[in-house]
Amino acid sequence: YGNQGCNGGLYDYAFAYAKSAPLESEGDYPYTAYDGHCNYSKSYGKVQVKSYKNIAYDNLNSLKSALAQGPVSVSVHAD
Repeated sequence: YGNQGCNGGLYDYAFAYAKSAPLESEGDYPYTAYDGHCNYSKSYGKVQVKSYKNIAYDNLNSLKSALAQGPVSVSVHAD
C-alpha cells in the first residue's frame, strides 16, 4: 500500500504489508504485473514478517549485526 511499483516505493510499506498477509512463493504467485492481473490468495501464504527495523546507512557494525540475525533489505536512491 502506498508504493508505486516500478516507479519506486519504500520497503517499509512492503514489510508492513507482509506482517498482515503471509507471502506466497514465486511458484504459487508468479510475477505478472505486465498483464495487470493479480491472483493473490492468503491460503497459499508461506512466510510472514514478524518484525523489522531500519539501520543507519553509514553504520557498518549495525549492518553486520543485522546480517547475523537474518535477511537484510537494501534500497538504492537512484534518481
